[in-house]
Amino acid sequence: MQVLHNSMIEAPYFKDPDHGTWRRKDFAGIPYSDGLAAESAILDIVRSCSDLSVGSKELARHICDWPTEYHFSATRANLLRPFCIDKDKHVLELGCGCGALTRYLGESGATVTAVEGSLVRASITAARCRDLPNVHIVADSIQLFKPCMQFDIVTLIGVLEYAPIFIGGENPALQCLDIARRFLAPGGTLLLAIENQLGLKYFNGCTEDHVGELFFGLQDQYGAATPVTFGRAELQRLLNKAGFSATRFLLPFPDYKLPEILIAEDASAVPDLALHNLLARSQDRDYSGRRLRIFDEHLAWRPLARNGLLGDLANSFLVIAEAESSSAPPQLTTPWLAKIYSMSRRPTWVTETTIRLEPSGLRVSKLSPRKADEEEEVRIGPFTLLHQPSPDEAYIAGDLLLHKLQRLARESKLVEMAELGRQWLGLLFQGPPPTTFGLANQQVPGSFIDCIPANLISAETGELIMIDKEWQLREPIPMAWVILRGLVNTLYQCKFPHDFGQRTCSAVISELLALMGTTVSASLYEEISVLENIFQDACHDGRAPKPTFLTALENCVPRLPAVERISEIEDLLAENRSYKKALSCIENSMSWHITKPLRFLARVFMRH
Repeated sequence: MQVLHNSMIEAPYFKDPDHGTWRRKDFAGIPYSDGLAAESAILDIVRSCSDLSVGSKELARHICDWPTEYHFSATRANLLRPFCIDKDKHVLELGCGCGALTRYLGESGATVTAVEGSLVRASITAARCRDLPNVHIVADSIQLFKPCMQFDIVTLIGVLEYAPIFIGGENPALQCLDIARRFLAPGGTLLLAIENQLGLKYFNGCTEDHVGELFFGLQDQYGAATPVTFGRAELQRLLNKAGFSATRFLLPFPDYKLPEILIAEDASAVPDLALHNLLARSQDRDYSGRRLRIFDEHLAWRPLARNGLLGDLANSFLVIAEAESSSAPPQLTTPWLAKIYSMSRRPTWVTETTIRLEPSGLRVSKLSPRKADEEEEVRIGPFTLLHQPSPDEAYIAGDLLLHKLQRLARESKLVEMAELGRQWLGLLFQGPPPTTFGLANQQVPGSFIDCIPANLISAETGELIMIDKEWQLREPIPMAWVILRGLVNTLYQCKFPHDFGQRTCSAVISELLALMGTTVSASLYEEISVLENIFQDACHDGRAPKPTFLTALENCVPRLPAVERISEIEDLLAENRSYKKALSCIENSMSWHITKPLRFLARVFMRH
């Protein structure tokens, strides 16, 4: 029997050849699962793939639903990217699940001990990290796990909320934090991620992430047999009571599961830092599949940030907690106010954008894995595309033009939207735009390819200033390309009122363009669609198919439902969920599988 090295574990753990994990003979696992069929499929995928890395295209090609996205998306690791985790660190991951973050920790070079109570999920993690000798997977419960060493970093990511189910006692969450604190070495750091019981999306019609019911957490319906989450102040008190005297909250958006943005809670106090601009493109998720929204969260973040409530109503928390106070968390990289990650790109074009405060003022840097002296060119039809992120530039204060358009769209003010569009045209024409003009023959510099409302700041002077110029084309390009891609991008991030009608994106664009003094022919739409599809394919990592530009034009613009019809819509959603559940039961039944050949023959005869 192969015994785990006693510098890590003092109990008699052995290497289980069936699961690839270390475990005790008497441990049969805890009853936690996202579904046996889903986890079995994930295990088969991981065992069949050769590239197991965080950014594996091989794994990502299998993303087809929420479970596979959660376990294979490289975006998961954004939660830990800001931290200094290297070969000198000993990390304990409590509740490692299927190993998405374990893999990231292992690739950092740290010595990683990952504990998971589910034998199936521990097996998946072992398979995911099978080529990393610095990673050790232990199948055990958190409260029974007894290493004979302490760790520099302990993580509780998506774990604390399940304490009432798997840890006994009067206060299971407090006991879970006590256990985590005992595992920390002096000066060590706890990294805790959990949903916010009072997250804004729950007020806006999203179901509670764990039980899938509306307003479940807001109404405090948690019980001894359910997961539980906490608000900002309650979580702070719980951490203090567990002996963590120093805490710092980071706010992941849209949430900690697939974070694209991380904001330091104290960033709200920095003058001129418009946090609502960062959130203007952040889309929250309801993991039950519901799409009902009552109000536009893009518009709500601004007054919340202005009143210091961003930290109270963020959808998730990432907490850095220490038992001993220090001037700065030793695991956190150089001080920053916000991090923005763009991951769904080809590997050399992935970027990390950092906003930081320096004595000279706010600064912005955008870095990619590519070396500064490397230049990668890609052909986009007759054009040459370059990726040139700026390593350092001044932060521009003001409102995004996108945010202004979102506010107008909420009230169906197309005329006012077109007036802002004319201001945008002035920047593209580099002077006052003509009253009317033909769009087909207009060209702009290739550096304007991303000169769209999402990248335009309306300064206090009223001037529009372009930011984030990471994409460049060597040659002049059609102005129609910039305008159409900018309008599509904008409309998909707006919420029109319920009485706006079922209007397609192309119909709204046509109306806006007419108000701006121009039109677009069907042939020009097709020409620009070809260019935009090539552009997206060149930038995108190819892990999942993207809708074509023409498909995006044919879809209806997003609308909010009438508040008085919410109950009616909810009934329809419930009926739809019941129908899907019944259909799933039929398709998984033995009779359905037995009669499959007969159904095939019936289809053949019907075709003839």
